[in-house]
Amino acid sequence: LEWKDKEKRKEEYEIIFTEIPNIHLLRVVGIPRVDIPLYAAVKATHPIRVRWISSNDEVLCEELFFTPSKKDIGASIRLEAQIKDDTLLSLPEECLKSIDLGIVDFLQEPVLCCVRSSQGLGAKPLDHHYLRIATYNTLADVHAQRKEKCALCTGQRLTTIFLELLYLKFDIACLQEIDEKYVQTFWQPHFEKEGYICHFASKQGQAREGLLLIYKKQRLVLRNYFVAPLFNINGEESLIRTVAQIADFSTRSPEGENSLSFRVANTHLYFDNKASMLRCEQMHSMLLQKPNIIAGDLNAFPSSAAIKLATQGYVHSSHEDLAQYNKLNDNDSYAPTSEIKLSSAYDLSSFTDASPSSSPSSSALYYTHVEAHFRATLDYILIDDNIFETAATLPVPNLADMLPNSNDGFPTLDYPSDHILLAADLRIKG
Repeated sequence: LEWKDKEKRKEEYEIIFTEIPNIHLLRVVGIPRVDIPLYAAVKATHPIRVRWISSNDEVLCEELFFTPSKKDIGASIRLEAQIKDDTLLSLPEECLKSIDLGIVDFLQEPVLCCVRSSQGLGAKPLDHHYLRIATYNTLADVHAQRKEKCALCTGQRLTTIFLELLYLKFDIACLQEIDEKYVQTFWQPHFEKEGYICHFASKQGQAREGLLLIYKKQRLVLRNYFVAPLFNINGEESLIRTVAQIADFSTRSPEGENSLSFRVANTHLYFDNKASMLRCEQMHSMLLQKPNIIAGDLNAFPSSAAIKLATQGYVHSSHEDLAQYNKLNDNDSYAPTSEIKLSSAYDLSSFTDASPSSSPSSSALYYTHVEAHFRATLDYILIDDNIFETAATLPVPNLADMLPNSNDGFPTLDYPSDHILLAADLRIKG
């Protein structure tokens, strides 16, 4: 209580409400395994400090990130979080929370509820006639900061995405919206420890984010790699640079067997809702590179001109995405065709853009992008069915289980991006 008016000495008081300091949530995101980063996820009313403490009370780290080393194997480590506010006279007991965990050298199976990679897709075929490919728009920090979500702590998102991919045991991963500043400090060193090679391509915009192509060197040989700009109908790049990573691979086959050579394209097509024709032009430009697999965020509905061109090999000039341009250019109408014709690893037949049908098949792609008031299929794995056939796909998550409130969207504490990880096991024909 404070005097409202001390001079008049009236018994009038002003009640000052001070938010009670509290830590609502303390979680360890990650698996306590050597060389795998752990992240302290905290929701608190005030700024906090965290400490990773050994069983003999030695402070190992005072950052949100902690990466156990071999000397920590078998150790019991305590994570503590405490309110950091010197203006408070005293801190009540509930302002300190702690978690105990044990460090191990290796885990055979994932233990996080947020890791669904080994669920539904099944065990990875060991046969060299199979490839496991994934695509994931990871939500760059520059875009995540625009979303008011407590789940968007950078360290927590990076760790969860890394674990999701790690336990997928993929052969090729095509990632989009990778922050350039984390490539050499996070993505490359952690994936290289797991036997992968990474190649990054920047979009060279103000966002400083781009594409990351990752492959398992034990399974594949990279024969050629380059970054291809994607052009519009006039052979020009768009104002926001759009590129595709193009990689030529050959499989490592047992002695006496022929290896397979194939081309993969990783891309993130231009996002603007009104740019459907530009996306078709960019798709046309990418198909000229003759890829056998296109994986990425294509920012296009299944019925769009871009997807029709990739899967049918042509788009009629009357398609709604091209109609406005063709109306203004009667003498030079745009009706692109392509020698390359790809098929979706996921079933698109039951979809009409942003709304799934009432009874899609088990491999149907309900949606790949989930926001509070917008859900749509924008991400794809497109394959050359002369070379590959789909053996299995990673099911999309059940939104009812992941989002109790139907009006919510991703990301959440358990799901780190506003897009969904897609993966497919491809069987090599012949």
